[in-house]
Amino acid sequence: MNELPRDAALPHLALALDGAAMGEVFAGLLGPHGLRVDACHVERVKYRPGRNATLAYRLRLRGADRPAFDQHVAARLCSGDGAARSVRAGRAALAASPAGPALRWLPGLDMLTWWWPNDARLQATHLLADPARLREQVLPALMPMLGAPGARVERCNVTIAQYVPEHRLCARVDLQWHDGARQGARCVYAKASREPDGATAFGLLHRLQASPAWRSGRLRTPAALLWHPDSQTWWQQGLPGVALLDAGPRAMTEAAAPLGAQLAALHATPVDTAREVTADAMRARLDDVVALLAPLLADAPVRQA
Repeated sequence: MNELPRDAALPHLALALDGAAMGEVFAGLLGPHGLRVDACHVERVKYRPGRNATLAYRLRLRGADRPAFDQHVAARLCSGDGAARSVRAGRAALAASPAGPALRWLPGLDMLTWWWPNDARLQATHLLADPARLREQVLPALMPMLGAPGARVERCNVTIAQYVPEHRLCARVDLQWHDGARQGARCVYAKASREPDGATAFGLLHRLQASPAWRSGRLRTPAALLWHPDSQTWWQQGLPGVALLDAGPRAMTEAAAPLGAQLAALHATPVDTAREVTADAMRARLDDVVALLAPLLADAPVRQA
């Protein structure tokens, strides 16, 4: 689809989907904070025709006395009274962002923006943006899971690996510690999710870890380390290697057979869940997707195969 969708209820949608244009919008907003926008990337879009659109931007910012840094911004284009509802919903638990703003309403675009670590629905963002809170609230319970219960953590570096506003978050946490005469280092991942919820996701990972396929080495999923209910985060051990998207075509080809074996082992491992996936539910989901796409592709009718 080469043309951007046109939606009378969201007249600024095309501009919101244009990273360069939004970079200029954010540049005007951040100028008084002494920051320059080097780049603006549109990373995620959730679009509900005739209702609203939620977008995720990643800004590359630079200041006169600050090195370049990334700033995540979540935004919602609103229609009708949805604008007022979004503004009211976004006023809870705000904190200043690395760029300065926390919550900003852009009236010229009918757009509400949340600036990381502020998120309307995820609790984990504030925790992962604050190393002091991590050290106080999570690390005392996490370090015993890493075999270092009395260790003194010397470095706790957090990198956001994936952020989908209001839905899910994955952060890489690199730890270095000192335990008497021993030093240790480990990469772990913190995750938060609304669907499935964090407790369910952690439980699934833990049950996979207890399976015969996992214990024999046929299935390699990250080891489940900790469920932290206060922040709704689960913690898992990092696995060595390079992401396939970063490995290049040759490595992806060489990894095809081992990856297929892993998928086969995963699908052959029974795991009990409270949620049942049925054929009727899958057909209903397909109907929903067709209903969503049909208004956007008027010249190319959408139908089930």
